[in-house]
Amino acid sequence: MPRVHVAVGEDEATFLTVFVRGICADVDVAEESSVEFVKNRAIDRLWQQVPFCHASTALYTLRTFDGATGEELQDGELVRDGMCVVMAQEPPAPGVFPKPSEPADKAAEATT
Repeated sequence: MPRVHVAVGEDEATFLTVFVRGICADVDVAEESSVEFVKNRAIDRLWQQVPFCHASTALYTLRTFDGATGEELQDGELVRDGMCVVMAQEPPAPGVFPKPSEPADKAAEATT
């Protein structure tokens, strides 16, 4: 089961949309899940950390980017284990948002 790290961007436009910085969530999803599915699962976890109800709804308006490259992702693209997805108004600089330390399967292998 892939684990995807989802972070809300820290650019000014995103801050003015959701009124908070530095929120993120790790989301476990089924194989062959789309970016749109991951975004919706992340919003299910993140909305409680947003200070106003209208800002919670605004999470759905954010664009999605690959945290490693800063490239915009399309809703139908498939996610991969260990991927970092950034929800923001503006593209993040490549590599600014870290990926999770390592996929759960590899961590389990290292301890056995």
